[in-house]
Amino acid sequence: MALAIGVPLRTVKHILADTFPEDPAKWKKFSKYVRKDVDFLRTGGLTHSITILNLSALARQSTAGRIRRIPLLNWHQLGQMV
Repeated sequence: MALAIGVPLRTVKHILADTFPEDPAKWKKFSKYVRKDVDFLRTGGLTHSITILNLSALARQSTAGRIRRIPLLNWHQLGQMV
């Protein structure tokens, strides 16, 4: 895997041991290889572009039932989903 991605074997070993690389270039190589955004690889989500609509505790109940948090997407994210 390290050879296919173009990183040293120790980088993959460190990741498996929960020690993540500091070098952005290594993150970009992994990102390109697995075809996922760097933020997604680092955090499990797109932290810079997802906004959560937070409702107050009083607004969480309605006659229709419990209201859930709604993730808001931008046009770029919608295009990726399609």
